[in-house]
Amino acid sequence: MVISSLPRPLNGTNVVTASELVRHFGIWQDRATREPVYVLHRGRPRLVLTSVEIMQALCAPHDGEPEAGANAGVETLLDVTRDIILLIDHDMKLIAASRAARGYFGERAQPGAPLVGLAASVAMLLLNEAAQRVMASGLVETAEYAAPFAGRTLSVTIHPCDTGAILLVHDVTVIDSLAAARAHAVAETEAMIATGMMAHVRLSLRGFLEAPVVALAVLVGVEPQVLADARFTTLFEPAGRATVDAAIEAAIDQQMSRIADAMLLVAGARPRPVRLGLSPIRRGSIVEAIAVAVVVR
Repeated sequence: MVISSLPRPLNGTNVVTASELVRHFGIWQDRATREPVYVLHRGRPRLVLTSVEIMQALCAPHDGEPEAGANAGVETLLDVTRDIILLIDHDMKLIAASRAARGYFGERAQPGAPLVGLAASVAMLLLNEAAQRVMASGLVETAEYAAPFAGRTLSVTIHPCDTGAILLVHDVTVIDSLAAARAHAVAETEAMIATGMMAHVRLSLRGFLEAPVVALAVLVGVEPQVLADARFTTLFEPAGRATVDAAIEAAIDQQMSRIADAMLLVAGARPRPVRLGLSPIRRGSIVEAIAVAVVVR
């Protein structure tokens, strides 16, 4: 099996500059346990931070005749991505499926199962024909098909490879729904910030501010660049910093929302009493950062 035929999984969540990696290594270390993280050098990927399991799969010997479980390395690689990926052979049967694919299609997404058997629908027959065309022509093809679930649509990109074809599947309906929910959340946050009485920021797990910090800079009375990579607790009177620190740690350790009252330091003016609302930003069971609402009391 030629693993190099797999498409390079670069996306907006697994690419980092070397300087950002050094500043927030804890965050990127956690992310690398779920998918490879590409480290940029002069704007281009140069190094990869990944887990021991993935390296073992990559370095496992592949000489000789295939044995039972010979696809374990590929399955390990597929399982580190959040995408729905199917690998099929020239007989139109599954070689491997990512964890997301198994979760989406259920028990039918097992090695050896026919591609058309993933769902009892005309769409699977059309997808099967498309995969055959791609393997015959060697050309990538993308099309939309009805999902196994009512009212949903799948966008499938089929790539030819030595073993057969790779199918990258996206639930377009989910993507559209998430985009709408994100747009609503952004508008809601901006409306609250427009009052001039609150700010919304994101903290790293080490308690440092992450962009954007414009609204907070307005409350503090400084230019946004002054707050770049600043430790959040330094923005408050010394007497209240321990309370803020404790709230941050509790939000991370207990993975629950917390509140704290403190006095926000203001350039050229008296400190302002504020209430902080802190909530962990989770991806699965992993806390990646902390969302904080700063509200003037």
